[in-house]
Amino acid sequence: MNFRQKAKKRTVFLPLREMQGLTNRQRVVQEILTTEQSYRRSLNVLKDQYVSPLRLEARKIPAMLTLSEVNSLFSDVDAICRISDKILEDMENCGEDLEFEVGKIFCDIAPLLKLYTSYVNSHHRALETHRFLLENRPTYEAFCQSCTSDQDSALFLDSYLILPGKYASRSKWFSDVL
Repeated sequence: MNFRQKAKKRTVFLPLREMQGLTNRQRVVQEILTTEQSYRRSLNVLKDQYVSPLRLEARKIPAMLTLSEVNSLFSDVDAICRISDKILEDMENCGEDLEFEVGKIFCDIAPLLKLYTSYVNSHHRALETHRFLLENRPTYEAFCQSCTSDQDSALFLDSYLILPGKYASRSKWFSDVL
């Protein structure tokens, strides 16, 4: 099975013996695809376990958090999820041509990636809000604890909040390698 067939099957991880026959570019492209898939799964957990429930909760009376506090925690998460969906969809639609199209995918989406700068710049505010809420709102602390106990590979919320920043730095590295 060649690289293109593997990409078409959307393999998440290639066994080492199969990676050995690939060129450096093919390995990087495979790693990009794997990273996109893993990143999207993590964003889904963030949205499903934290963002959506807290937004619903903010509409209740009395609310555990205000909508402003929820927005402070998750400023651009919805837009980042849409960008991630677009990138992964475009990559998966390339099938056998992914090795040759991956650069174009990121060039086409590049103007939207500025959103990551905004997200990273407001990350400290999200962490401050999160810490403040943990210390001052027992219901919020209980909610966060219940979220981590529900996950098989649970991360604490602050770990999920840094994902877009880590993704942005990794994407820069991929572009340099390609």
